[in-house]
Amino acid sequence: MKIMRRYKLPLAILLPAFLIGGFMCPFVVRTASPAETGKVILYFFWGEGCPHCAKEEIYLDGLRRKYPQLEVKSYEVWQSRANALFLSRMAETAGMQSTGVPVTFIHTEVFAGFNDRTAQEIENRVLY
Repeated sequence: MKIMRRYKLPLAILLPAFLIGGFMCPFVVRTASPAETGKVILYFFWGEGCPHCAKEEIYLDGLRRKYPQLEVKSYEVWQSRANALFLSRMAETAGMQSTGVPVTFIHTEVFAGFNDRTAQEIENRVLY
């Protein structure tokens, strides 16, 4: 009982601090490095009916076959509020405003839109 009294005050101070501090921390997205997992994780945000998104999706399918270490996590954002919120948080963490799709996150890079140049840059990041 004496031991309990001894730790009561520090516990009363520290426990709320940890709980409040945990909720106040910003949303952080950290992708593991390929050295840590052997995998390259790519986050692909797209919209149903978006022609640029459709082109990137086909491109990413080919890239996935070419590089088995590539894992593509795909999120449709126009029909899913949860996915749209996830994109918004990822964009905020990366220091950008999400304005449209497609948006691709790989390592610490963010690619908005899709064209031949973007395709090459994405492949370069897979190889990194």
